[in-house]
Amino acid sequence: MKFRIKYADQIVGTFVLLALVLLAGILVLMGGKQRWFAKDYEYQSRFNSGAGVSAGTGIFYKGFQIGRIQKIFLNHDNMVDATFVIYDTYIDKVTENSLLELVISPIGLGNQLLFHPGKSQVHLPEKSFIPSYDLPEGRSLVEQDLVDRPPKDDTISRLLSNINPLVENVNDTVVQLKKTLLILN
Repeated sequence: MKFRIKYADQIVGTFVLLALVLLAGILVLMGGKQRWFAKDYEYQSRFNSGAGVSAGTGIFYKGFQIGRIQKIFLNHDNMVDATFVIYDTYIDKVTENSLLELVISPIGLGNQLLFHPGKSQVHLPEKSFIPSYDLPEGRSLVEQDLVDRPPKDDTISRLLSNINPLVENVNDTVVQLKKTLLILN
């Protein structure tokens, strides 16, 4: 006795079609999270050294990744040229007199590439050149106060300035302990 389902081809076809639609939906959702369909705006920059910068390095503004390095290469003047993208959600931050700054950790815990927007209201067109702080024109922008660059938080200096009050407190405690021991004796 043969076992037959009358609509087996249609049932299998429906399941295959449903699986394909589900797979396409998952790919679209994943692509949205991975920025596959988002517009990225391309810009150029230049650095004295490429230490700590490679393709894929994130560009940060106030702790948020707003872009990444696409290409990096050594040019004929022994300078490092970089092509980077800024994500479409942060494109309004890219204004005239913007600046990139490569911050190298003094104790070797990694590097960061920071973006500082210009104080201008004029937006830079795509493919524009944004100088780095390494270049004389980048330092000139900072000296002329054309860049929104927050003051550096020097953690080591801040810690060293807190050592003196700590030593004074320890010294006062030792003096009080000596007085207490003298009274007890």
